[in-house]
Amino acid sequence: MIRETINRIKESLPEYFITDQPEAFRILLRAKSICFLDTCFVSRLIFLAKEADIYTAFEKMAGGRDKEDIVFVITELVLYELKDSKEPVLQSRNRELFKNINANGFTIIVITEESVCENINTYVSKSKAAWNSLLLKYLVENKANMSKLFSVMRDSGDSLQESIYDGTIGAVRQTDFIFELISGIKERKRPEDSLAEELIGVSLFFVLELIKDSNRNAIYFCSHDLPAIDRFNKVIRTSFGGVDISIKTISFFSFIAYMVENGLILDREYLVNILDKTFGKVLNVIETNESVIQPTPVQKSADEVARDLIGGVKLVYVGKVLR
Repeated sequence: MIRETINRIKESLPEYFITDQPEAFRILLRAKSICFLDTCFVSRLIFLAKEADIYTAFEKMAGGRDKEDIVFVITELVLYELKDSKEPVLQSRNRELFKNINANGFTIIVITEESVCENINTYVSKSKAAWNSLLLKYLVENKANMSKLFSVMRDSGDSLQESIYDGTIGAVRQTDFIFELISGIKERKRPEDSLAEELIGVSLFFVLELIKDSNRNAIYFCSHDLPAIDRFNKVIRTSFGGVDISIKTISFFSFIAYMVENGLILDREYLVNILDKTFGKVLNVIETNESVIQPTPVQKSADEVARDLIGGVKLVYVGKVLR
């Protein structure tokens, strides 16, 4: 059902979306800055893009690289979450955002999570059994960081997936293991779960196996979901802690703060409005400094946060204020 819906969404996409997988991966691996966007980041970016120059922000963030060296990546499950509620097409406001991203010279690719390994293997030759072992090791060591994915495997009714969950699985020689595992997990996606974000992590695992120890590619995971960012950072530390790679997480708040710092948002009233719409009237923030003492989060109104950001105060958003 989900596969059928995704296929119909892809059929309706404008031609500037690169959906052919071999071509998408040629572009991805040639890019110098690779931005993986999750659903909640895209939905907030829409508000910001109406009046603020998000395109220059992405260029600056990528070190002033040429636009053709910057690629935006949408996974199929993120694409699925961005669909219209009534029919299998991109929601109109999402379509408009991507249209403007493309019109500003950036490339947008859509990747199929279950075929990432196959496409990466064109560039780094490993046997199917070797890839199976690497993925199993990655999953087992990140069980605590991929709670939704593992709960899906636990409840799958599939003995192989249940043995992965239990940690009792041995070597897997099945040639279509990775494809079947990931496509099966995708079919059990439920509204508002974290599968899309966790499968971004799995997709990146295969990409990083190719580009690790290379500083040619900078990778960004862009999300508005603080727990998702925390889980993603733990995955990277757990599986790639000793590897020399350039990978960063960008929260929506830090993206706004970056735009203010670089003179791309100057109007305080506009900034207050964006903060209010996105985070609420009161925010939990930490003022960063050089002290070794961990600062305590404080509650500030959207107006106070806007004043601080425009005044050059560096803040980190740490979550909603619970009432």
